[in-house]
Amino acid sequence: MNDAGQAEADHPMSDGPVDASSCDNRPETGGVRTCMGCPGEMPGSNCYLPQQDGGIYGRCRIDGEDIEGKVIGAYCCNHDADSGAIGHIINSLVPSDGGECTPVAPPSVLICSRCGDGICSSWENRCNCAVDCP
Repeated sequence: MNDAGQAEADHPMSDGPVDASSCDNRPETGGVRTCMGCPGEMPGSNCYLPQQDGGIYGRCRIDGEDIEGKVIGAYCCNHDADSGAIGHIINSLVPSDGGECTPVAPPSVLICSRCGDGICSSWENRCNCAVDCP
């Protein structure tokens, strides 16, 4: 207990206790909370240890680069308040010879892109950004 009578827990990435009242407001990535040493935490199961900026990429991903949505801490450099947790993204789809849209990567692999900016970039097409590439 701290001086205010609140429970404290040790943070797995620090040397000191964590105020348990902050456990309800801990950061979340893709619906999974960051481990902070709160009661009931099971790292790798219901929470993940904090990751470096950009996760395993080590940096943000630029427009046109793939981003695996399952990578904790990964985000696009184009991230802003309107783009959600990862940033502005599009699906990995391309038009096939028959005219339908075909995935070229698993559904969790996306492309960082500012679809809707009026420019049909080389990674955009009518399947993943019809507004820029009619």
